[in-house]
Amino acid sequence: MKTTQQSVKSPSIVWISFLILDLLEKWGYLCFRGFGNILKDGMYVKRHCNLYDIHPGFYLGRCFDPILPKKILSIAIKHKAPLHVWFHPGDFGNSLEAINKRIRKVLIPFIKYAEEKQKQGVLRFETMRSLAELTQKG
Repeated sequence: MKTTQQSVKSPSIVWISFLILDLLEKWGYLCFRGFGNILKDGMYVKRHCNLYDIHPGFYLGRCFDPILPKKILSIAIKHKAPLHVWFHPGDFGNSLEAINKRIRKVLIPFIKYAEEKQKQGVLRFETMRSLAELTQKG
């Protein structure tokens, strides 16, 4: 969103109300993250008028199991489905020690696994905007 004070424009937006989709389009947005989750709704990109809902996929913030994110990524790769992984760093723990532990045990192994899959040519990293642009091109 562009602000007059800082001249900052975000390439995408999260947690929007469907009532403001026309405003997002007017302000030059191409995508947003809607509501739902991977377990309830699946993994997809859906068009709403001229905007793309990059469906929320896997919320990594409260994951304590280092195997689970890798399994979910493997399923997405197998089905050639988009996987939107996201987190709030503050949800990794209440202390610096807890945060660092979660980063070492969950986040770093997941990123390394994803990088291996990328090197194998079965995974591509995209931002929400770049995925919307690819979807738009067909």
